[in-house]
Order: sequence, then C-alpha cells, then structure tokens
Amino acid sequence: DGTLALPTVLRFSETGTLRSAEVYRDIGFGRVVSAAFLGDELAVTAYAGPDDIGSSQVVVYRTDGQGRRVSELLRPRAEFAPVEAFVGLEDGSAVVAVRPESPDAPSLYRIDASGRVAWSERPGGLRVSALAPAPAGDVYLLGQRVGVGPVVARVRGNDGSLVWSLDWDNTA
Repeated sequence: DGTLALPTVLRFSETGTLRSAEVYRDIGFGRVVSAAFLGDELAVTAYAGPDDIGSSQVVVYRTDGQGRRVSELLRPRAEFAPVEAFVGLEDGSAVVAVRPESPDAPSLYRIDASGRVAWSERPGGLRVSALAPAPAGDVYLLGQRVGVGPVVARVRGNDGSLVWSLDWDNTA
C-alpha cells in the first residue's frame, strides 16, 4: 500500500517468466537499488531508511539463485547508494558506488569474486552516480566534483586509481 517499502529481488528468465521473488521483510523503509553478478552468483545493494528514528543504511549482500541473502559483503558508512551504481566485471569481481557520510570517505568499493573488499577509493574526490564496465577490467563512472558540473572518468579496476577524467563546468 506504499506505507512500508520492503526491498524485493525479482528474477526473470530470458523469456520474461518470473523465476523467483524474494522480499527482505526485515529491512523496512527500504529498497534494492542495484544488482550485479559476482562470479557466478548475484550481489545486491539494498538501501534502508530513513526510518521513523531517522537512521539509514546501505548493505551489499551475496544472494543465492533465488535472491535469498547468503551473506553480507559490505556495510559502508553511506547516506545512500545510487541506482545504476553497481557493475560486475569480467574477472568475476564487482564495483559498487555509494554516497558516503563524510567528504573524505570512500565512494567506490571493489568486491572480489570471493566476496572480500579488494579496495576502497574516492577517485578524484568524485561523488559517483553511475558505473559502467570499461575495457581491460576498468570502470567508467559518471559523477560530480564540488564546483564542477558532470564528470566522466575511468578508474583502474585493479586498484581504483583515476586513469582520466573529463569535467564540464556548470556555465557551459
């Protein structure tokens, strides 16, 4: 009825048939904001909050084939996770972006195929809003830097370092 959002993972076949539906009933006032392959499995980013006491949280879970949570992979100190901010890479790892609570905290995390955090970075001080896979295991990102309009950048998948960035100022 729209009064209590519960994160939900729906899995469909290639022909559009619903294969499974998993509702995370213990995470009130939340939603699943993104999903990515992690090796042969699936990982989902769930965002919960703010709830009636004003707290919020971002959690990345490993799931089974039905979308049921198997383990918690990451719980960063973040305000929220943008939609389209989780991407699986060819080596079975994944990169997720969050909006951190503090300006110097990491905004990008790479999770290896086994589920461990391989690195966490805030490349170029960017607030990341979207990710896409790039050649050679790298990641393209769309973000914003304070005082600058949109920023498109490429970061190295193996360590999160900035390869290049292209800024547009707000007056152009």
